[in-house]
Amino acid sequence: MKKKILCAIICCIFLSGCSWSKGEKNISLELDNTKESEEANLKAGDFVVFLGLDTKQEKIIVQRVAGGNKYSLSYSGTTNVKDRFGQIISMTQIQPGELVDIVYSAHSKVLLEVSVSEETWTNTGIIKYSIDKARKIIQIGSEKYKYTKDLVMISQGKVIEMIDLNSKDVLTMKGRGKTVNSIIVEKGHGYVRLENESAFIDGFVEVGQSVILPVTENMLITVGEGDYNLRITNHGIGGTKPVTVLRDEEVVVDVGDLYDGTEMTGDIAFTITPSNAKLYINGEEKNYGELINLSYGVHQILIEADGYETLSRYLNVGQPLASIEIMLEKKEDTAQSSSSSSSSTSSSSTYENISSDVIQSSTMNKIFIDGPEGAEVYMDGNYKGIAPTNFKKEIGSHEIILR
Repeated sequence: MKKKILCAIICCIFLSGCSWSKGEKNISLELDNTKESEEANLKAGDFVVFLGLDTKQEKIIVQRVAGGNKYSLSYSGTTNVKDRFGQIISMTQIQPGELVDIVYSAHSKVLLEVSVSEETWTNTGIIKYSIDKARKIIQIGSEKYKYTKDLVMISQGKVIEMIDLNSKDVLTMKGRGKTVNSIIVEKGHGYVRLENESAFIDGFVEVGQSVILPVTENMLITVGEGDYNLRITNHGIGGTKPVTVLRDEEVVVDVGDLYDGTEMTGDIAFTITPSNAKLYINGEEKNYGELINLSYGVHQILIEADGYETLSRYLNVGQPLASIEIMLEKKEDTAQSSSSSSSSTSSSSTYENISSDVIQSSTMNKIFIDGPEGAEVYMDGNYKGIAPTNFKKEIGSHEIILR
């Protein structure tokens, strides 16, 4: 197994040359003169997003919530620094992305007070969210929030852009009222590339519990950072390897030694309600009145019955004998279902990790990627070609990666 740094297409927001070192909590301050001369526009008391700290020069970088202007502001040993409960803390305890209230002396050009705003909210550990970039709406669960072009996004102490977020990321969001002012990536994502995978083409690969994909040639898998077991199978032949995924890095896993030609199978006992439901496994109808023998690995199952919602799921077989009980849900009446579907369609939006300037044009059946020229293009982990290129459009939400 070998690792290499991912050279992804990343559009970062550079704070006029500022950089952040998470370990030392120091940044080099190189704000242009235009921004520094605008300090007169900063109110004596203002609401800002904390971006970084230089303890050597005793300066902080902040972005004003109203307008998005960035400032380099001096502090001293007499500057009062408080948490949201009014308790005294050190400046180094304030993290990038925090929302703070400041009191600034235009006369002495020194901060008098920096306090974590008590009028804000913080939502941590967010894994289910959607971002409607056209309407500038973020949905967390059933709650909707707005955001502006000045939304601050932070990953590992650095300012990033919307395109750098991924549905695999775990986020913290901070805001005031119904507006999100900052997003902090708690747990980011990396990439897994398979090597010597030809024997497993058309089989399935699993990374942890949440990533299950058909194996294709030259695929690149997006995975949340962390330690996982990678399992790959094809017709019951395969095995497992441990893999560690680091943020924004690519790890290459050689799976060639896992194909030893020995097929393993398991018997599955299905109990399905209603009893007249039809069961399809990998597209083939099965009689579930008896044990069904399946090869180890991932299989696609579909269960349908008149008057019930159709169930489509992946089934992972990994032991000699298992029993599965499934109860289908009854369909709602047509009028209610239509109303619910209409409401759902109008209110929901799905985050897609691609910037609007990458897709230059599209037709009814194809997506065209015009640039950057020479970039490798992946959709849902599947290699699509070298830009400029085009490929068939598929209904639904998809992840497109350029590297």
